[in-house]
Amino acid sequence: MRADEAVYKEWLHTLSREALEEECFGRKQDADHNRILLEESQKSLTATSKDYKKTADELKALRDECRKLNETIRHMEAEQTLGRRDRFGCRGECLNDLLASSPGDLKDPTDEEAGDEPEGEEPCLEHSVRSRALHLVRSATGRGRQKEKPSLSDMLRKLPHVVEYDIDPEALNEQYGEFRWAIAFWHEHCRVETRRAVRYVRVIKTAVLSVDHGDRMVTLPYQNPVFDRSILTSSLMASFLYNKFFLHLPFYRQEEDMRQTDGFVIPRQTMVRWAIRLACVFLWRVYEHMLCLEADCPYQNADETFLRVVGEEGSRPGRKYYVWVFSAGELLEGHPVIVYRYGPSRSAENLREQLGIRDYLRTITCDAYAAYDTVAKESDGKISVSNCLSHARRRWVYALEVIHPGGYTDEQLKELPEVKALILIQEVFRKDTPLKKLSPQERQEKRDTEVRPTMKAYLDFVHSLNPEDLSLSEKARDAVSYTIHHEAGLTKFLDDGNIPPDNSFSERIVKAVALGRRNWLFAMTPDGARTICVFDTFVATARANHANVYYYLKYLIEKAPLIPQTGGEALLDDLMPWSETYRKYEQEQAAQDASLAIGGEDPPRPRTPRKKDKQRSA
Repeated sequence: MRADEAVYKEWLHTLSREALEEECFGRKQDADHNRILLEESQKSLTATSKDYKKTADELKALRDECRKLNETIRHMEAEQTLGRRDRFGCRGECLNDLLASSPGDLKDPTDEEAGDEPEGEEPCLEHSVRSRALHLVRSATGRGRQKEKPSLSDMLRKLPHVVEYDIDPEALNEQYGEFRWAIAFWHEHCRVETRRAVRYVRVIKTAVLSVDHGDRMVTLPYQNPVFDRSILTSSLMASFLYNKFFLHLPFYRQEEDMRQTDGFVIPRQTMVRWAIRLACVFLWRVYEHMLCLEADCPYQNADETFLRVVGEEGSRPGRKYYVWVFSAGELLEGHPVIVYRYGPSRSAENLREQLGIRDYLRTITCDAYAAYDTVAKESDGKISVSNCLSHARRRWVYALEVIHPGGYTDEQLKELPEVKALILIQEVFRKDTPLKKLSPQERQEKRDTEVRPTMKAYLDFVHSLNPEDLSLSEKARDAVSYTIHHEAGLTKFLDDGNIPPDNSFSERIVKAVALGRRNWLFAMTPDGARTICVFDTFVATARANHANVYYYLKYLIEKAPLIPQTGGEALLDDLMPWSETYRKYEQEQAAQDASLAIGGEDPPRPRTPRKKDKQRSA
């Protein structure tokens, strides 16, 4: 017991009964008061705790909301940068241009407030990086690949030639004196002339015979080889199709061109009916034959793009449909075949229709769309998927563009993960591209020694990055995740010399649909969409086999009606653009058109005037 408690206890013994009761009553009042205060304090503390928890929850929610808003802002800024790049900037993926890019390069050219830079100012850091970017990348990856272009003289040799002799003997006699000059030799000066296509009416007259001394009249039969009782010819229809599917010139513009140049107009509706009838009736078996030839290829490339069809019965106008492009492998030896298929959706069912034509081992080079993996899993190992390294590179390109690398120094650029990844990928392509000229076996051996170590270095670098690291941009994290999730598909080309490292070949092919779609916007009916696929198939396959597209379309229009409804398989092989029959036809047509263009033989070469020629003429 403490001393103060003992003193207090002795003091209580000294109190009287009345004083002790009064002291107890006071103590009880103090205890009741303290209990009330304690209860109020506890209630207040409980309310304060609730307010604190509520405030803490609100603060946490605000922080989460702020974080999400910041991520949304960064995402929108990235998308805005990429959108401005698509609209006003260069769409290439060249690392030199990416390192030298800056936000100022993507200014809207219609923005009146974005004026020119003042003259006389010092160049900023962004422009100084431009001069250093090329050196930085070349020092890391070596000199870029240079495309071989044909010389002007080689291209001029392929054109018809018209020879003219520019000489005026009378003017030379006045200048030098008669019989005082002679032609030593000739200099040649070439220039290219052009003539607009001339449409003309070919009148074919068939005889009406008087038989049996006039007892009866007999009309010799005639039938238009393309469409009976029609003015259509193979050359006219081939020109329409060439302009539509090779030059991507819509039929309504061709109609306006005819009205402007000839005053003779074939309505666009008539052109469309002719094209649909040719594609869906006469040439459909040729198209199916190409589908089967492409399906026979053990290595294929595939891609898809959308197409709007406004007249599909039972669906909303302008609904998106899809065009799938399949081609023989880019590195596969033999005659390339490229086919387009129209599909109502982007589902795996469209892939099954094409890939299910044949049942044997195949490898598809494509992007990372899930439908390809779905079909590959369903095939029990008969179909394998090789993913596109260019798609992985494109994600790093987006990641680099959103951080505007033009403001970085060389040392800072070299430390950026985006730049490191792009340099490694560029090195893979730089080493693999020259191998396209080799055989598959030689290509495989070279890849093992030269390309595989670089690809391994890229994968090791990507695995060193954390896709959840918030210090990386959203686009960079996406690039890391893409490479990690598709590592097996991205490295499949290292194990087979027939597989290309990317799917750029299909992307270049499918661009034909995108270019056409930009001009003619949509197809009116499903038959119109199928017609687009049929003629895009013919045009792309002809181009891939170095055939003249116009002559090949003309050849198909002339020969296809000869195919019977049943049988005729031997003729289908002759209708391919690599057949000897077609090659001979193309040479004959080219020679015929050249003779019409130059208008006959070359004029005789002028000779030096002689005295005896003058005496003889006198």
